[in-house]
Amino acid sequence: MTKNKKATPTEFYSLEFRIVRFSASEDKDVTVVTNLAQSSYPAWKLKELYHLHLGIETAFRSLKHTLGLSNFHAKK
Repeated sequence: MTKNKKATPTEFYSLEFRIVRFSASEDKDVTVVTNLAQSSYPAWKLKELYHLHLGIETAFRSLKHTLGLSNFHAKK
């Protein structure tokens, strides 16, 4: 273990992740970094989840602009 300036031991953690790239449209690729297991979430499932996420974000943006809340930000 290495010590930092405050004389407390610095802890290191192992972190595993994977990078998945898929095509979102003919001219756009999306790169996703995830720690989800490949056996549970293959690339096709991540692509499906990504597209669901975009629909929610687009609907929320439309709702904000319709209600005149373009400066509204959520914390949760």
